[in-house]
Amino acid sequence: MCFVGVEPIPIKSPSYTNGIPRIVWTEEEVNRMNTIENLQFAVVGKFSYGWPTLEELRSLIPRQCNIKGDCKIGLLRNRHILIRLDQQEDFINPTYFVKEALFSIASAIGKPLQLDQATINKTRPSCARINIQVDLLSSFPEYVEMDIINEHTKESRLEHYCMQCKVQGHAEEE
Repeated sequence: MCFVGVEPIPIKSPSYTNGIPRIVWTEEEVNRMNTIENLQFAVVGKFSYGWPTLEELRSLIPRQCNIKGDCKIGLLRNRHILIRLDQQEDFINPTYFVKEALFSIASAIGKPLQLDQATINKTRPSCARINIQVDLLSSFPEYVEMDIINEHTKESRLEHYCMQCKVQGHAEEE
């Protein structure tokens, strides 16, 4: 799908800092991703086996996802909820389903080949699957750091990730 007047996102190659692969997008590229995917700060959540009440979800999701701005959660259809966020920073985490973003991340491991159909159709929004050609004799990174820089400040807009407790929001030193 191509939107008129929206330049496609280039597939990025990872840079390495202390052996850790990192993919960096500019804020403008993230905005283009959102336009290409027509998401506009909205996320669809799916529950396969039961779910809490909407009132519980409205309390749990903002806390678990560390939402800083307004978060509106409503029933979309059977087993699906619509989460509408008003801040780009809160929305950034689920926007990496654009093919070019996924291929950029996968390129830190090997040669990305294709996305699976559920990822393309966004029918499984909890994860993305991608086929990657890898050299089994090489070592693989434990994780890939991602960053978004603001073109004006050149500062990171993503929070740190702690490898010990596997939580985003603080670094291991903290």
